Amino acid sequence: MDSKSRILKIKIDTMKTVKYLLSLVLVVATIISCSQDDDNAIDIAGVPAPTNVSALVVIIPDNSGLVTITPLGEGVSTFSVNYGDGTGNTSGILQPGESAQNTYEAGIYNIAITATGINGKTTTVSQEIEVSFLPPQNLMVSIENDSNISRKVNVTATADLAISYEVNFGDANNTVVSGNIGDEVSFIYDMAGTYTITVTAFSGSTDTAVYTEDFTVTELVIPTDAAPVPPVRQDADKISMFSNAYTTDVNVSSWRSSWSTSTLTDIQVAGDDTKEYIDADFVGVEFYGADAVDASAMEFFHIDVWTPNATTFRVKLVDLGGASGTEGEIEFAGIAQGEWVSLDIPMADFIAAGMTSTNSIQQLIFSGLPTGTFDFYIDNVYFYRGASAPTMPTIAAPTPSEPQADVINMFSNAYTQDVNVSSWRSSWSTSTLTDIQVAGNDTKEYIDADFVGVEFYAPDAVDASGMAFFHVDVWTPNATTFRVKLVDLGGASATEAEIVFDGIAQGQWVSLDIPMADFVAGGMTATNSIQQLIFSGLPTGTFDFYIDNVYFHN
Repeated sequence: MDSKSRILKIKIDTMKTVKYLLSLVLVVATIISCSQDDDNAIDIAGVPAPTNVSALVVIIPDNSGLVTITPLGEGVSTFSVNYGDGTGNTSGILQPGESAQNTYEAGIYNIAITATGINGKTTTVSQEIEVSFLPPQNLMVSIENDSNISRKVNVTATADLAISYEVNFGDANNTVVSGNIGDEVSFIYDMAGTYTITVTAFSGSTDTAVYTEDFTVTELVIPTDAAPVPPVRQDADKISMFSNAYTTDVNVSSWRSSWSTSTLTDIQVAGDDTKEYIDADFVGVEFYGADAVDASAMEFFHIDVWTPNATTFRVKLVDLGGASGTEGEIEFAGIAQGEWVSLDIPMADFIAAGMTSTNSIQQLIFSGLPTGTFDFYIDNVYFYRGASAPTMPTIAAPTPSEPQADVINMFSNAYTQDVNVSSWRSSWSTSTLTDIQVAGNDTKEYIDADFVGVEFYAPDAVDASGMAFFHVDVWTPNATTFRVKLVDLGGASATEAEIVFDGIAQGQWVSLDIPMADFVAGGMTATNSIQQLIFSGLPTGTFDFYIDNVYFHN
C-alpha cells in the first residue's frame, strides 16, 4: 500500500453498521431524583451497560494522517479510546460529545472504544480503521425521501478509498451533516421543495470526490390522529384481525400477499398500531386453512381507512371453504380524503354482491383508484355483530349508605364483618361458587344454580329481631325468578319464609331491600336466631347470579 494512500473504512466487530452522525451525537445523561422515601430510590446497580457504542471517524484531508474520533453510544457517562496503533496511547477520559485526535501512518488499525455507564458497567467495541492517502474513487450516492416522516431526506454515500463524507442539504442555512462512508445521514427540511444537495467524500488526500443533485423534497400526507377507538365488545360478538382495542382472534399469515402491489409498513399513529400501504393497486391479506374466519354469525365487517389521494376504495372478502371460491366486493367511490373513514359493511351486502358462503373466509383484498399510485392506512379490522346480553357484571354493585351501627353485615366491602359465615355454598347446594372481583369489589358468583344454601350456625346465628330490613344486591344475566329465604333454627322447630321476585331485571344490579315484616307475614315466627340464607330461582339448574352487600339493617 502506498505510504501516501489514505482511507478510513469503518467496520464493527459485531458486524453491525454504525449509523450515528457527528451532528446528531447523543449526549446521554442519567438524572437521579433522590426521594425522601427510600422505597422510591432508583436502583443504579440495575442500570444496564451502555449500548449502541461506536465512533464517527473523520480524517483531515491534508495528507497529515490526523484523525478525529468521536465516540457515540447510549447510556454512557464517559468514553475512552485506545488508538490501536501499537503505542498503547489512549484518549484518556472523554465526556459524551467530546472527540480525540491521533495521527496515523498508512495502514490498518483496530481502535477500541470503551463506554462506561453511571454505575461503572462498561461496553467495549472494536472498529477497524484503514488509513490511506489516495483520493476517493467511484463515489456512489443515494438520496431518498423518507417513507414515514414528512420532509425527511436520507442520504447514503459509498466510495473506494473514502473515510467519511458530508452532505450540504442546500437549505437556507446550508446545513451540513457528516457521516462515516457507507452510513446513512438524514435531515428534515422546514418546507417541501427542490433543493441542491451536495455530497463530498473525503480520504486523507487533499483531493475529494463531489456529487451534486437537485432533489425534490416531498411533504407526506399521513394521518396524525389515531383511528377512532372501537366500542367495547364481548369476545363472542367480534372477530378481530387487527386492532389495539381488541384481543386478536385471527392468525393473519400475510398483510401483503406475494401477489400484491404496494409497499407495506407497520407504523404508529399517535401511539396506535396502523398499517400503511403506499402506491397501491390491490393488496391481498391472507389467513388460510385453520386460520380461516367463520363470519356466518357476524353481521358487519368493519375497517377504518385513511387516504390522502384515493378516489375509490374497494373491500373484497373471499371464502375458499367450498369446492370453488366465492367472493363479494363492495366499492366506495368518492371516499373522503385526509380523514379517518369508518366503514361498517353489512355482511348481507357481500352476499348481495355474489358471495354465497361466509363460514371460511380466507382472503381480504383491498383495491382502489388511481391504480398503482393511491396510498391508504388501515386500523381496526374486524367482524362483529350486535351486542349480546352481558353474562356477568362489569361495574360494581351500588355502595351501601346505611351507618355501620345500623347494620349486621354478612358480606360487603362497605362494612366491618359482623357474621362468621361458615359456608357460602352448603354441601346440599347446587351451583358453582367463585369469589371474584367486579371493578375491584368483592363479589360472589354462582353458576348453573338451582338453590344455594348459606350457613352460619350457632354461635354465629344472626339475631335480626331488632332489624327492619334484609338487603342483598343481585345481578343475573338469565334468571326469570329469584327467591330469598331466611331460616331461623333457634326454637324447637325451624321457622322460615321465602320472598319471590318474578321477572327480576336482567343485566343490571338490583338492590333488594326486603322488610323483615314480609318474612314474618310469610310465616316466619322468629328472627332472633337466623342460621340459614337460601337463594333459589328459575330456570332451575341453569340460572346464574352474582351477589354483594348482604346484610340486615334498620
